Amino acid sequence: MASGLSDVTSISPHRMAVSTVTKPETSFTLIDDSFNANPDSMKAGLDGLSRWHAGAEQQPFRIAVLGAMLELGPDEHRLHEDVGRYAVEGGADALVTVAALPTRRWTRLPSHGAGGKAVAADPTMVQWAHDAEQADRMVTRLATDHEGTVVLLKGSHASGLSALAERWTQN
Repeated sequence: MASGLSDVTSISPHRMAVSTVTKPETSFTLIDDSFNANPDSMKAGLDGLSRWHAGAEQQPFRIAVLGAMLELGPDEHRLHEDVGRYAVEGGADALVTVAALPTRRWTRLPSHGAGGKAVAADPTMVQWAHDAEQADRMVTRLATDHEGTVVLLKGSHASGLSALAERWTQN
């Protein structure tokens, strides 16, 4: 068994895979963890994003692109708000939340969190995207405006963010 495992050269895709995305307009570091998501794994991914080059003289611009967490039960809205707030308070410079339906999951977060409290000093840095295509445009614009960007892509597989990761890494 040990011999067989020693020959493994890759892990499951979309699990904390780090790569450089190069687009005509910009380039950025991608941390692709779009395989699955729950409140604890979201927070762990966000912790990784906040620690990315934390000791460097020039700090990266950190973008968290978060897709929906599924099967959370009746606390779904609160848990999404908690994770969004954790992202902003934990050092994400920009947060792009992705949810197809405007009445579910992340939709209250872009301007306010639970209880109507603002979640970011600059609310323009907290944005809601309808789908991965719109998230792509938002991230591209932010990365173009901020040299040294690092992007965490995190969500349940069904959120569709893995397709965005594949598009970015195949260019």
